[in-house]
Amino acid sequence: PVQTFHDDPLRVLRAVRFGVRYQFDLNDDLAAACRRVDIHQALHRKVSRERVGKELEGMLSGTGARPIDAINTIAKLQLAGSVFALPALGHEKVTAVQGHVLQQPYHNLDFNSDQAREIRQHGWEEAQCLIQI
Repeated sequence: PVQTFHDDPLRVLRAVRFGVRYQFDLNDDLAAACRRVDIHQALHRKVSRERVGKELEGMLSGTGARPIDAINTIAKLQLAGSVFALPALGHEKVTAVQGHVLQQPYHNLDFNSDQAREIRQHGWEEAQCLIQI
C-alpha cells in the first residue's frame, strides 16, 4: 500500500471513508502505510485542499456517513495534521494564524514547532469532544 499511497495519496482518505462507511477495520499494513510521514507529505504536496475537503465531506455527511467514527479513524491514523492543515504562512495570503484552543489564545509567531504541535493536539482533542456532543 505504501507505493500506491505515494502514487495517489488521496487513496488514504478514500480508504478511511470506505472503511468507516462499511464499518470494517483497515488491515495492519494499510493502517501502517497511512501513518507514514512520507505519505502525509505526499498528501500535502499532491492533493489539493479542495479534494481533501470533498473526501472529508463524504466522511462526515455523505451516504452512510459515520462522522464520529471518521474523526476517530483520522486521529488513530495520525492524519489530522494532513486533513486539517492550514496553508503555510505567506501562501494563499496567509500571514498569521491566531485564535483560541481550550480557551487559551495562540498566535503562530509566538511559539516554536514543539509548542505548535502541542496546541494542535489540544485543538484536536477539543474537536473530538465537540463532535461527540
